[in-house]
Amino acid sequence: MRIVIADDHELYRSGMLTVLGDEPDIDIVAEVGSLPAAVAKCVDLDPNVVILGHRPPRHSGIEACRAISDRAPRTKSLILTGSGDEGDLVEAMAAGASGYLLKDFPAQQIIESLRLAHRGQALIPLGMSSQLIRELSQPRQTPGESTTPRLSDRELGVLQLVGQGKGNKEIAAQLFISQNTVKNHIQNIRNKLNVGSRIELAMHGAEQEMGDRTGPPR
Repeated sequence: MRIVIADDHELYRSGMLTVLGDEPDIDIVAEVGSLPAAVAKCVDLDPNVVILGHRPPRHSGIEACRAISDRAPRTKSLILTGSGDEGDLVEAMAAGASGYLLKDFPAQQIIESLRLAHRGQALIPLGMSSQLIRELSQPRQTPGESTTPRLSDRELGVLQLVGQGKGNKEIAAQLFISQNTVKNHIQNIRNKLNVGSRIELAMHGAEQEMGDRTGPPR
């Protein structure tokens, strides 16, 4: 896994280099101190994952994430921040981030988060999902469309597994279908729900599963 580290704190970058340098499956291809440099490195080097330090308002990893999503779409962006503001989380997900991590997370958790992001899984801190769920629960409607998208039973099953954080390979194995079929279902679900990132799908899936567990009100 090839990664780029971008943070304006040199000491923090050095710490990340030390921690990640011992991992045999992680290759740090660049480390930079500014977000414009991070965008340029992602365009030039096409890494699998970029870690973007976020320290608003001067050092906005979210703006860099938006640029990377546009100019280097194969690169997964992880926002790494000291901000526990749920508004920042919502904005990061809307910008195309694959995860939102807090800097006080243990080193091993950050390492594992990199691996999960590389596999296409969605990452958000526990306890920070309430506003994101509220945002995603708002109907997105264009003129003439129903506010309630209709998913097939198979699509609902795929969506719930995405909500559990499973990757395409795991979903395919569990449902006894091919990975290409999973990809097609996910694309259809995205079109019907009008969502872009996998983490938005994951939140929809988590809501769906929660609804199935609780059942209708008595």
